[in-house]
Amino acid sequence: MNQILNATYEGFITINNKKLDVAILENGMKLINHVSVYKVFGKTRRGRLSKENEKKKILSFVNIDLFSDLLDEELIKKLTSTSYKTLKNQNTEGYPAEILKDLSKIYTKRKRDSKLPPSQEVIAIEGEKILNDLFKVDIHQLIYYNLNYSFEKEYKKLLNVLLPFFESDIYEWIKVIPILFYIELFRNNGWDFTVLEIEKRPSIIATWIKTLVFDQLPQSISTELKEKDPKIENLNNYNFKNWLITESIGNSHLKGQLNQIITLFQISENMYDTWNHINTLKLHQRVKVKSPFLFNEKGETIEPIEESFLSDFNKKLRIALNFNPKNN
Repeated sequence: MNQILNATYEGFITINNKKLDVAILENGMKLINHVSVYKVFGKTRRGRLSKENEKKKILSFVNIDLFSDLLDEELIKKLTSTSYKTLKNQNTEGYPAEILKDLSKIYTKRKRDSKLPPSQEVIAIEGEKILNDLFKVDIHQLIYYNLNYSFEKEYKKLLNVLLPFFESDIYEWIKVIPILFYIELFRNNGWDFTVLEIEKRPSIIATWIKTLVFDQLPQSISTELKEKDPKIENLNNYNFKNWLITESIGNSHLKGQLNQIITLFQISENMYDTWNHINTLKLHQRVKVKSPFLFNEKGETIEPIEESFLSDFNKKLRIALNFNPKNN
């Protein structure tokens, strides 16, 4: 039996002119309460679930057969409710926040293809309104803002895991990178911005920071950074809700580079898009840059396996697989 997680933050967001109950669980998962999911799509929970929907705990108004060619394993998982306890210790359930956009997309596609039964068209109409509201806004950021979420745990974990990858004088400047940079980096790569997901890929995060930020600065500026101190001495006084870069950052070139990358993140659907935007800018400068990673079919970073996440057995297995007797 799966453990029922507790909500650590609760509140409301407004989408499609409807007030929706949302929660952030202790594992960082962001949920839309089940009642609100029905409400935003103009549906109610009246009526009986189909046997298939009931078995899989899937939203009752979703006709699985109608979308069989569009529902992959990942989307079906999002359509499956998650039980949790509210701040008042009441049992309830919800769906991953991304389901609003994902479900809206498949309904509007079916409507455009004229393959949607009349009884389901209202869902597509509401879906179009949802997509319009979320066109320039990431739903995770919307939840963070409205629930006044603190990023203290995530921020401290980032500083901890990034320490081995930077020289001490440059590492001090890592502390001025705003949370928004990391949130967008994670979104573009399809990663949840949680402590566990940060722990899984420290070298990948560090490589992207070096590539996107510090490697783009002129050598003279890199030298200047090493000689200056951003003067963030006490992390207990740090503003963990620092979404934007403060005027006290101390170096206009670094501030400009961070602002540029964050902007490129925000106009991109994935990391491949971001890298294409960077290449376009570099072409104007007659500079060619190479990505430190390849991208998968979703445009997300293809991740090498982090050494810290391998078991002793798998470490030995990898050594055995890489063994070449000709080298001995």
